[in-house]
Amino acid sequence: MAQISTSTWANELQRIYNRESLFEPMERHSTPCYDMFKEADDVEPLGAGLYFRLILNSANRVGTPSEGGDYPSGNTRTTLQGVVNGVQVASAFEISEMALSRTKGDGSFSGDGLHNAVVEAAQNLYSHIERLLVVSHGTGKLGEVESAVSTSTSVVCALPQGVQNLKAGMVVDFYDLDSGGSAVATSCTISSITRSTRTLTLSATTNLSGGESIYIAGYYGVAPYGLRGIIDDGDLMASYYGNLRSSYPRLNAVMDETGSASSPQTYSEKLVRKLIHEIMQEVDMPPTDIVCNSGVIGAHLDSTIPDRQYIFAGKNVPSYGVGYDEGQLFFQYQNNKLPFRIFRDVPARELWVMNRKTFRKHTLRKPDWLGTGSDMLKPVPGTNTYKLAYQACMLANLNISCRVPKANGGIRYLKDEEIAGDS
Repeated sequence: MAQISTSTWANELQRIYNRESLFEPMERHSTPCYDMFKEADDVEPLGAGLYFRLILNSANRVGTPSEGGDYPSGNTRTTLQGVVNGVQVASAFEISEMALSRTKGDGSFSGDGLHNAVVEAAQNLYSHIERLLVVSHGTGKLGEVESAVSTSTSVVCALPQGVQNLKAGMVVDFYDLDSGGSAVATSCTISSITRSTRTLTLSATTNLSGGESIYIAGYYGVAPYGLRGIIDDGDLMASYYGNLRSSYPRLNAVMDETGSASSPQTYSEKLVRKLIHEIMQEVDMPPTDIVCNSGVIGAHLDSTIPDRQYIFAGKNVPSYGVGYDEGQLFFQYQNNKLPFRIFRDVPARELWVMNRKTFRKHTLRKPDWLGTGSDMLKPVPGTNTYKLAYQACMLANLNISCRVPKANGGIRYLKDEEIAGDS
């Protein structure tokens, strides 16, 4: 006699689904850098752009006149004008009328398919703003090809950016140059990412050369400025808000590049202290924050944890806490405590010391949907009519600037075991 079992009656069994009220994508979406800039002064970049003053040096008309001698003579101060414009950053989705109807109530895990699409698009927008504010130098570059790819779906990304600024599902273009270049592969979808080997798996084969760069498809050379471009000495961002850094060295941040890509230097408190001292030799503006990724924090902890000591008396042995509290990590400089801020979009091997007071944000449009309520859903044009589908777009228009680049500095080529795999 045939036995009734869960396998023979597989199609008789009902499927009971767990209902989810929150959308929780399996990727990071926190925005610590964007949140930090909420505290900055906000100046709208209206018209042809917001022009601001950059004072490179004062007149220094000083001297030691003899009795009855002349007033000191000399130069006038050197002043430039920088200009910044807002940059549009957008996130969109398209949904059919059928999908709207069938994902209501018991028709979807969330009970509201439109709500899910709205939340996902919003999180994607803030995530992209975050990565650009951290890593951009004005071109939108999100990665670089390490070595040649011949008719393959696998692309290894070069350090220091690696795959930190890329996500599965992104559609990307590859260009031969970071500025003024030509496309070599377009509309490539990233199917998956293997972080341990810094490898992208694309949905189709491609041919690439080492050194070619990666951008969101269709947006090559369009991006706001980010911390990495501002805290630089011309290697990444040659023009500082319209002024060539090579012509005006005081537009360069204070950089320590003692190490190299092939021989990164070991992190130490001495390196950070030396960088801060060099900044203070340039301007009397103590830094306010230290920014890095978790890999450099790991190196920092490796240098400090061996000195950890616990004091106890009598027979009461305390519980020994391990790990770390990010909120308690700081670097002491004179009477200032510089918190370590972990931004996960910072490339491997890099640490930036910044003075937040020298930065401004420039918002033409806060992140918001085009249209409100039902008006945010725009009919999709068809052939001589409209489709039974809708589009929606969330848009921000913003940028950032820094008035005193010498009040900021960075260290490149630090040994980074966690992200770069340095030993």
